[in-house]
Amino acid sequence: MNIKRLLVASTLCAASISASAIPLSGGVSFSADGDAFTFDTVANTVDFADGGTNAEVNAVSGDFVDYFAIADEATFSDFSYDPFGGPTTIWSAIATQGANLGTVVDFTLIDISNVLEVGNSVLIDGTGMLSDGIDSAAANWNITMNQAGGTFSWSSSTSTPVPEPGTMLLFGLGLAGLAASGRRKV
Repeated sequence: MNIKRLLVASTLCAASISASAIPLSGGVSFSADGDAFTFDTVANTVDFADGGTNAEVNAVSGDFVDYFAIADEATFSDFSYDPFGGPTTIWSAIATQGANLGTVVDFTLIDISNVLEVGNSVLIDGTGMLSDGIDSAAANWNITMNQAGGTFSWSSSTSTPVPEPGTMLLFGLGLAGLAASGRRKV
């Protein structure tokens, strides 16, 4: 009986190691008219127009094709980039494509590692979390803004799988099973 429990617990632990959220690759670009956003290189802030959607998708690639189409709307939120004030949800949009139809996708900026300001443009590199409410993907992200043209883009450069809550539950059950199996031996 103890061997059976040990095998079940080991299987649960092994299964949890291989389970993780699917990382997203590719990119999505957004644009807006000149009144939809501004950035201030003195205060180091980005200010998006309030009152609902303030941007639209102008290019998609990779896995984002399964979420967005050209002209889909998104809502961007204001943020400060130097000093960075902590995790901030930068954008949110509702998927309009395929199996993801109706899914709310958002991107939360976790950390900023590089800021380059040149004239009417700013490039910000950092780490963040993309989430669809079920899965999440952590990665390095680039945000490029051009105030003169009224455009900005967001894209991923690398991705790392993030364990799902179910993964942690499987792992915890496996450990509990191993602990219970070890206690009964004594």
